[in-house]
Amino acid sequence: MEMLTILEMIDDIQRLGLGHRFEKDIKRKLDRISSSEQSSFEAEKSLHATALCFRLLRQHGYEVSQDDVYDVYGALDELELFTEAVERWDVSAVRDLPDYMKLCFLALFNSVNEMAYDHLKEHGEDAIPCLTRAVCSSNLMVSVLIYSGTNTVSTVVLIV
Repeated sequence: MEMLTILEMIDDIQRLGLGHRFEKDIKRKLDRISSSEQSSFEAEKSLHATALCFRLLRQHGYEVSQDDVYDVYGALDELELFTEAVERWDVSAVRDLPDYMKLCFLALFNSVNEMAYDHLKEHGEDAIPCLTRAVCSSNLMVSVLIYSGTNTVSTVVLIV
C-alpha cells in the first residue's frame, strides 16, 4: 500500500474515534514509515503527504525533522507577508501570499486549528492566540537574524 494511503487511513480511523481499537496496527505502520527512506521520498511529492505524515508522527510521539518555509524558501519581504497572514489568522489572507506559500499557510492554518479544536474539546480553552503568537514571533525573529547576517541558528523550527 502507498504511504499516503496508509496515512490517510490512519487519519480517518482517528477522526472516527476508533484509534484506540487499532493502536497496535497504527504504531506498527508509523514505525515502518518513520524508519523508512520511503517516507521522506514520498512525502516530498506533495505538501498534503508531508503535512499529514508530520502531524501523525508527531501526535504519536515520534521525533520528526520538519517541511520550514522560513528557513528554506522565503525572502524577508515574503516572510513578513506570511507572518502578517498568520497574525491575522484569516484564511482569506492566503490571497496575499506568493503561490508557493499558499499551501504552507493552508497546511499551517488547518493543523493549528485542528490542534486548537482538540485542546478546546479536552480542556475548554481556546489555544489559537497562543499558537499563532508562538509561530509568528519565533520564526520571523529568527528569519531577521538569518537575513541580517547573524546566523546564530543552524535550523529554524516551525512550532505547530
